[in-house]
Amino acid sequence: NDDDEQPFTILVCNKPATVPVHPAGPYFANTLVHMVEAEQGLEPKSLHPCHRIDRATSGLTICTPHVAVSRIIQSKIDERKDVKKLYIAKVQGKFPSSSSNLAPHVSCTFFDDDNILQVIAPIRVSDIKEGLREIAIDGGKPSTSRFRLLEYDSQADQSLISCFPVTGRGHQLRVHLQSIGHPIVGDVLYGGGTVDDSNTNRMEQAISSMIMTCNHKNRYCQGI
Repeated sequence: NDDDEQPFTILVCNKPATVPVHPAGPYFANTLVHMVEAEQGLEPKSLHPCHRIDRATSGLTICTPHVAVSRIIQSKIDERKDVKKLYIAKVQGKFPSSSSNLAPHVSCTFFDDDNILQVIAPIRVSDIKEGLREIAIDGGKPSTSRFRLLEYDSQADQSLISCFPVTGRGHQLRVHLQSIGHPIVGDVLYGGGTVDDSNTNRMEQAISSMIMTCNHKNRYCQGI
């Protein structure tokens, strides 16, 4: 760094499911930013999350105590060029792996060369108090998601898939997956029922293996 440049801090936090990123709605305490501020000895309300991740979703969350740095990271994420979000989810049923086993759906397109299912369907808020979203027949915000089957468990009738939100609407992936008949396992808000704990370790091992090898050339990310 040049002498004129000021040092800055970026924190990459492994957010667990059920923990909200910041205070919102009915969640005012025990948020990710509150816990990280306390752990790192930061001033209250000084940590800025650089992107959004649902309370029910676990995953890496980028935060910084510097407003200017936060804005730069946010702009990079919003541009969706240098930085891309990739999620892993377990969904109900056997997820389509080719156009030949894709049920007719007006919002779905399958790209056989990359084994990617693309869903284009506008989303709107259906319940402001609860923060629920739904597919909008008329109106709504344009929303596009892409999915790829990674593994199918025939015994549990569940699929492990990679998910890429081309746009960034709230609950977008969850709503799109529900709309095509493959809700996320354990997503009680969008038809996923409860989590089967007997498969949790197996899923964690599969995800850990994928993350260790995930780069721009491998089968999980290529084409997304």
